[in-house]
Amino acid sequence: MADLQAAMDRVVAGQGQLVMLAGEPGIGKTRTAQELASYAESLGSRVLWGWCYERDGAPP
Repeated sequence: MADLQAAMDRVVAGQGQLVMLAGEPGIGKTRTAQELASYAESLGSRVLWGWCYERDGAPP
């Protein structure tokens, strides 16, 4: 989480960042994203959520 918070700190300082969370279902990706979103909001950032679902077995 410290690495993600450091990335968010760089964003707030004006440096663009890209972070991807990947892994098997159930390992905590959503929870990690929620924690990072809470941290971002505490810094005054606006947080937007989106979803992507698989269709017909094809990757999103």
